[in-house]
Amino acid sequence: MENFKFNCGIIVGRFSPIHIGHEQLINEALKDCKQVVVIVTSDNISKETSYSLDYRIHLVNKVYSNEIKNNRVIVVPFVSNQKLDTSYGDNILKLVKNTVHKEADYIIYGSDKNIEKCFSKDKIDKLYCNKIDRNLIPISATMIRKMLKNNDKYNLEKYLNICVLEEYEKLKNI
Repeated sequence: MENFKFNCGIIVGRFSPIHIGHEQLINEALKDCKQVVVIVTSDNISKETSYSLDYRIHLVNKVYSNEIKNNRVIVVPFVSNQKLDTSYGDNILKLVKNTVHKEADYIIYGSDKNIEKCFSKDKIDKLYCNKIDRNLIPISATMIRKMLKNNDKYNLEKYLNICVLEEYEKLKNI
């Protein structure tokens, strides 16, 4: 039986679409946590997300199907019209507790994110915050969408999981 430092980890993102940078974060959380809740957001404010919430969840589910079967990864939607502030973070933490019936004790995020914007200091103090250097894998979903638009399958093969690449035509046409 594996011993994990943390019981419940979370990662929050749009995953539009999921790429190897996202996978790096999720995989790092899986090393440390018994269970990881992947929260796929749809804020209805940002126009950057061209893929539906259901489709983005579908892609995350494809990549992590084994971990989902083993109850190591739980994928949940989070739809909100609110701006990124501490009440947003409070709602994320409530969602996790209502979904897995335990408090999150770990959060992982890229170094470009300002976690203090979404979580109050008292909430951050209760979480182990694993901040990963965004430059380790210099990729973004915006870059992926640009590669799709330019039909750059060669470079996409470097940044997308084979499960996601199987949907190349659909991703490109959305």
